[in-house]
Amino acid sequence: MSKFEAGTLESYFSHLRDGMTDISMVFNKIEGRDISSSDIPDSIAKKFNAKDIFYKSYIIVLVQSCCNEQDSDLLLMMCGFLQGYEQLNITKRRQEYCDNIGIHDEKNGMDQTLAEHWHNKYVNIKSSMYSKENNAVSQLVKILKERGDNPDYISKAKESVNNPYPVPNYLRGDGHGYRKCEVEGKVFYVPLTEEERRTQANISDKSGKWVDTLLSLPIAVGIALTAIRESMKKSIEYLKMRCKIINIIVILLIAFIVVIVWKNLLYKKNKGDSQPYIETTTNTSITESRTPAIEYITIHNANITLTPDKPWEKLKVTIYPREANIEDVNYFSDNNKLVTINRMTEIIQLASEWHKETDRRTNVHVQCGEIDENVPVNVREHTVDDGINVPTNSNLDGNDSNNVENVSGF
Repeated sequence: MSKFEAGTLESYFSHLRDGMTDISMVFNKIEGRDISSSDIPDSIAKKFNAKDIFYKSYIIVLVQSCCNEQDSDLLLMMCGFLQGYEQLNITKRRQEYCDNIGIHDEKNGMDQTLAEHWHNKYVNIKSSMYSKENNAVSQLVKILKERGDNPDYISKAKESVNNPYPVPNYLRGDGHGYRKCEVEGKVFYVPLTEEERRTQANISDKSGKWVDTLLSLPIAVGIALTAIRESMKKSIEYLKMRCKIINIIVILLIAFIVVIVWKNLLYKKNKGDSQPYIETTTNTSITESRTPAIEYITIHNANITLTPDKPWEKLKVTIYPREANIEDVNYFSDNNKLVTINRMTEIIQLASEWHKETDRRTNVHVQCGEIDENVPVNVREHTVDDGINVPTNSNLDGNDSNNVENVSGF
């Protein structure tokens, strides 16, 4: 494997969500060279799009070799190299993915689709999936760097070049990283937790040892049930002989009351556990004035493009909930030599020496604690007719609603 810059490879790979433009650069950065005629199998060599076919096979092999089932589905969906997603644009691919993949809500103990989960929390699917995809790309690049010498991805790609796109792992049944759920007639798939994975692995490892036990289990259960039934019959006969009817009724009433009291205690305990925890300290999460912490951040700008004649753009940001403090939000650019972001004015603008940068794409982040939302910024050298001067004044002063929209609902 060639020595590559992780950030550069992440950038090229992330751009695959928008099309095939940078797919050759992913191959180049990993293999340290351009594609050659020897890389193309004879079975596709005469096709006009032979290189694209090989590149797709290479990406599929790369992802399946380095990622678990869940990240593999996510990244191949992002690229459109997964069955059921190949004819959809990125917006529809994300919606289809969120309708099929679920999450277990620890608060209410219920399973629900990602689409429903994020809708209930007023979270934007586009920005949430963008972050989720980028995290999977970062994990993939990390694994590639840790492996050092490159496994022979090229040979594997040549062998599978005529294969159809892979079937999503969540449709392949148990043992492929998911469990099937059905709620109100809708079927979806929840990724296994690490504990569920370990349990499944232990069962698989010990399957040979337990085959005989599992085969004899129905017999053992039948014997146990028969013994229980006989014991219950004897107990009832004993009660009939030794107790009057009134005593039996009293015993049943006492048992009923005990059950009701127990259920009420459990309900009160669960209700108390579900109450939100409020910290009355002076830290940035909850202040003494009980200002709530920022829970979600949404960037309303789409892909931002800057040119010499359009050297800046105002960033439009919404924080949730309404009472949160905008002063807790930080802004930064992944490449300050290309574009910069002014914290006070929320203006993204070209850096003074932007023209020296070879990679004209970067991301601008809006961050608060572990919350990190970002928007891609492209820089182009062509100009437009109208010139724009960068503003020097800001009307942002603390939590100014003219600059940041605080949406209630939490």
